[in-house]
Amino acid sequence: MNNIRNIWKNVWIFDAEWVPCLDTGRRVLGLGADVPDDEVLKAMYAAAGATEANRTPMLKGVMTRVVSIAAVLRSIGPNGEVKQRLFSIPEDDDFDEAKILRRFLSAVGDQQPQLVGFASHGFDLPTLYQRSIVHGIPLSKFCWRPEKPWDPQPDYFSKVNEGNIDLMEVVGGFFGNAKPKLEQIAKACAIPAKVGGDGASVAQMWTDGRRREIVNYNECDALTTYLLWLQCVLVNGLLSPEEVAAEQTVVASWLVEECKTKPHLQLFLDAWADLANPGGEPMEAGPAVAKTPAGNEGAQPDLEAQLIINAAMCSCPDPCMADVHRESRPAVEVPPPAECPPGCEHFHFLQGKEREAFDLGMFDGETGAEAQPPPAYDEPLKRVYRVGFSAGQRARENAQAEVTA
Repeated sequence: MNNIRNIWKNVWIFDAEWVPCLDTGRRVLGLGADVPDDEVLKAMYAAAGATEANRTPMLKGVMTRVVSIAAVLRSIGPNGEVKQRLFSIPEDDDFDEAKILRRFLSAVGDQQPQLVGFASHGFDLPTLYQRSIVHGIPLSKFCWRPEKPWDPQPDYFSKVNEGNIDLMEVVGGFFGNAKPKLEQIAKACAIPAKVGGDGASVAQMWTDGRRREIVNYNECDALTTYLLWLQCVLVNGLLSPEEVAAEQTVVASWLVEECKTKPHLQLFLDAWADLANPGGEPMEAGPAVAKTPAGNEGAQPDLEAQLIINAAMCSCPDPCMADVHRESRPAVEVPPPAECPPGCEHFHFLQGKEREAFDLGMFDGETGAEAQPPPAYDEPLKRVYRVGFSAGQRARENAQAEVTA
């Protein structure tokens, strides 16, 4: 697919991060368990054509293992409102590759979104598929293919189906020197790129045990790809300049909130501001949404209060939390939002780990997975996960009802 003709109701703009898989290297190169890891790694690079000038060439996808997948999940609500949220796996310290693959690709098969990536045709999806073969993961829904290329159902392996949009092909075609790197085309558009590292540094982060830094970097790359996608659909006439500007404003707003507990997102915001206005002031964090009760300055509503406040104040046509604790609204003064922004199915007042727990629960509920909060969650986080899961189930039921209506 070398152009974008339509924007689907659900679009997942994704990115994945990889590191050399030493187990695969041992099997493929016939190296025993007694061979040290660094020798295995050196042999893998040598087999890939390492030279003095380039000692760590890019490995074939099957020789790597996926360690993180991040995506901006964009959807269109029943009233035409655009919703986005940033999602990444793993959320905890469980970097089991089979779990990451099963979780993401099963969700893709269930939800059938339009996938958008950069090099998603040439590397990302083929490698995800190859690594799923290595682990023997059943993925019948993801791998299903329509009988005819022009059928409306997604075909994630076809270049003529709109289920997989590869922005590298969109902006550079299939061949020749016209293909730019993601960092080049993004920064030319005043979009931050390679915040917190680059693809070549991921393997070293893994070796050094800095695994959460990989997920952080992955999230920033997904945001870069999403903002580049906005530029592409603007040029193609699928969104107006006003619509694109509105989405960018919404993204900046929820990133300002998220960066309070995720410093790497503040780096992304600062880089975005610098590119848009070289030499200007970086973005500043906006005012806190919640207001503490009079006479209790400095205190914050507890988690239960945050859930109830959201239900009371959310003005969405279909408030996700309107049926939770409706009868027990606490005496906490919170100004209602001027307008309910896209993405308001999330808790307006949840941040940090609580927000991540809710997003994870909602993702599992939307994709039809079982309610399984990570074992590392304490009871309050498990509660938020379960509430998010219920909200996701309702969203899934509403979407199914729209299809059958």
